[in-house]
Amino acid sequence: MRRIFITGASSGIGQALAIKLAQEGHILGLAARRQDKLEQVAQQVQAAGGKAYLYPLDVRDRRQQFEAINHFAGLGGLDAAVANAGFGITKPILATSEEEARELFDVNLFGLLYTLQASAPHLHEGVFVGVSSVVAYALPTGYGVYSASKSAVSSLLTVARREMGHQFKVVLVSPGETQTEFWQVAQKRSGHLIDGRSPVPMASADTVAAVIARAIERPQPNVFMNWTERLLPILRGAFPAVLEHHYRVVEQH
Repeated sequence: MRRIFITGASSGIGQALAIKLAQEGHILGLAARRQDKLEQVAQQVQAAGGKAYLYPLDVRDRRQQFEAINHFAGLGGLDAAVANAGFGITKPILATSEEEARELFDVNLFGLLYTLQASAPHLHEGVFVGVSSVVAYALPTGYGVYSASKSAVSSLLTVARREMGHQFKVVLVSPGETQTEFWQVAQKRSGHLIDGRSPVPMASADTVAAVIARAIERPQPNVFMNWTERLLPILRGAFPAVLEHHYRVVEQH
C-alpha cells in the first residue's frame, strides 16, 4: 500500500488514475480546483475500496501546493506524487495572447515545478511522475505554445532526474491524444478548431491511468503509450525533415 498525491485529479486521466490506484488499495491525496468534482471522485475512490484526502487548490499557487503536500505527507508519509494537472489551447502562435501563453506555462510548467519542489523532501526512495504530452515531440501545427510548455516539462524532468540521483525516481509520461474532455475544453477556450493533430492513436483515460500506475510500481525514465509515440522523439532528433514533411502532407488533406 502506497501513499500517493495526484494533481488534476477531478477529471480525465487524474480521475481514472485515482480510481485505478484505489482498486489497488493505495491511500490518495487528490488535488484539483473543482471541489465538487473532487468530492465525486472521492466517492468513486471509496466505492473502489480506497481512501482519499481532498485538497481543493490551484496548482499555480506554490503556497497552496506546499501546504497540501506537507499535510498529506504528515499523515503517514509520501511514496509517490503525480503531477498531472494541465490544460491546452489550440491556436496558431500569432493568435495566442500573452495572457493565454502565460497561463499555459503557469499551469503546465510552474504547476508541475511546485508539485516537484513540495514533494521532493518527502519522497525518500519514492517516485515522482510528471505528465507531459507527446506534442512535446510531435510539435503539430496549431499547438505551438502548448507544445512549448510541454517541451519545457520534458526538459525540466530530464534534468531533475539527474539532480535527484538516488533520492527518488523521476518518471516522464508522455501520452498522446486521450479520450477525455481535455481537447474539447482546449478548443472551447481557444475558439479555434485545429485540424493538424498529431497522427497517433487515441487512448482511453483508463489506458493511460493503467500505464501511469505501472510506472509508479516499476519506474522507467520515459514512458509512452505505444511504439508509434515512442518513435517521435527519435524522429524529431534524427530525422526532423521527415517529420516536417509528414505534417505538411497531413495538413494538406
